[in-house]
Amino acid sequence: MIGTLFAFIVFLNYFTEITIRMQMLMTTISILVFGLAVRRLNGRKIIFQMALMGMVLSLLLLTVSLAEFMAPGKEGILYIFLFINCGFWILLGNKLKLLHFSIAGCLGALVTLYFLLI
Repeated sequence: MIGTLFAFIVFLNYFTEITIRMQMLMTTISILVFGLAVRRLNGRKIIFQMALMGMVLSLLLLTVSLAEFMAPGKEGILYIFLFINCGFWILLGNKLKLLHFSIAGCLGALVTLYFLLI
C-alpha cells in the first residue's frame, strides 16, 4: 500500500498533464497520509521505515515542485531546498537512530554541493 501510494504520486507529478498546483496538493495529501501511517506504525520496524521513506521522498518531490513554481529557472532556490531536505534527513536519521537516513542526507548534500560547484 505504501509503495503504491508513492508510485501514484510520482506518476501524477511526472507523467500527467495536471497543473503544478494540483500536483503540489496531491503530494501534500500524500505527505499527510504517510505521516499518519508513520504515527500509527511506530512500533513496527520495517513498515514504519517504509512509511517514513515515503513521507520524506514525497516531501522532496513537494519541495522540488515548490522551488520550480516559486522561481522557475532559478537553480539557487532549488539548491537551498535540497540542502534543507538533506539536513532534515540527517536530523531525522540521528533522532530515530536510522543510519541509512543520515547516510542518504550526507550523500544528497555532497551531490548537491558537487552540482552547485560545477
